[in-house]
Amino acid sequence: MFYRLIIASACLASPAFSEMDPCVVGSWRVDPESFEMQFKQVSGAEEAFIEGGLVMSVGADGQSRFTLNDLLISSRVAGQPRTVMFLNGGSAFSLDPQDQIFISILDHMQISVEVHIPDLAGIPPMEMTFTEDDLEGVSGMFATASGTYTCNENELVLLPEEEGSIPYIWYRTEPEE
Repeated sequence: MFYRLIIASACLASPAFSEMDPCVVGSWRVDPESFEMQFKQVSGAEEAFIEGGLVMSVGADGQSRFTLNDLLISSRVAGQPRTVMFLNGGSAFSLDPQDQIFISILDHMQISVEVHIPDLAGIPPMEMTFTEDDLEGVSGMFATASGTYTCNENELVLLPEEEGSIPYIWYRTEPEE
């Protein structure tokens, strides 16, 4: 299903975790342009606009989470009406970044999605909730991803093995976000 693939986008079974790279520890806000590019790759959308909160928090022990707070995704696929989605919730995962390689394992996910089609009058919003069971066997940001990364004080760049599976650029932010 189209919406399932859009929501699917970070985690892969890994061996025992090693020492966490301290550069990765902290809170990271996704770069909207990077997310728009990734979203277009995954969904096939010609247009995409993203606004709102998507934060990735990484603990020193590798326990991590994505938090979505009124994340708005507006997109249009060729020949289709514009779709506007509002996402809230998050996912918990274990992250093992070492030697500039990241691997993550999904532990839990609960993401609520409200879908609007503003170009079609009279169509009520659709509401869906996704959990880790819905993404079994699917790769992507809230499911499975692995690849290489670079990190400095203010920026984390993820280069996934599967192109488009996760937004590339993240900026350090305050933990309370």
